[in-house]
Amino acid sequence: MASLLLPVVSFAEEVGVSASVNVKASTTVKMREEQRKEEQRKREEERKDKRDTIKDNIEAKRESVKNAVEDRREAANSKIKERLGQFVENITKRFNAAIERLENLASRIDSRIAKLEEKNIDVTKAKELLADARLKIQTAKDSVALIQVDANASTTAALKTSFPDLKAKIEKAKADIKAAHQALVEVVRSLKPGQNKLDKERNSETASSTDDTN
Repeated sequence: MASLLLPVVSFAEEVGVSASVNVKASTTVKMREEQRKEEQRKREEERKDKRDTIKDNIEAKRESVKNAVEDRREAANSKIKERLGQFVENITKRFNAAIERLENLASRIDSRIAKLEEKNIDVTKAKELLADARLKIQTAKDSVALIQVDANASTTAALKTSFPDLKAKIEKAKADIKAAHQALVEVVRSLKPGQNKLDKERNSETASSTDDTN
């Protein structure tokens, strides 16, 4: 009986050992598979990190270049605006000086008119012309005040676009100053007959006085 059981026990043991080996082998395969997957996942993460790093570097360089271009553009725009501002300042100073001379001339003419009026010379037309000339001087002043760099022009392109308008304002102011000067010339011309009459009277008085003395 014992001899019959021995082969059965031996077979059972072999089966048990075989099963144990198979379990261990299966576990090892799973562990290796999991380890392989883990390593693959890590490699994927590393590759992703590298791609992200490269992408970030590219974006940073692109932003740096963009900022550098913007800085150069702003610097160029500021320089153009500064030069244009200096140009406008010089023009307005010159025009205002011319207007000041016209105002001084108008004051001298006004004094001459008053003196002629004291001598009973008709200066009605001269007064009207002087009033018109003063209006033209004020118009010239207003035109010069409009000569300014466009404050809203924040780019070089905008400054270039605004330049024709600025040029037109300068030309208008120049024309208005000339018109005011011409108006004062007309006042002076209108006073000549009265001045000539007064000069004749003076000459006549001087001649008469000389004759009386002789």
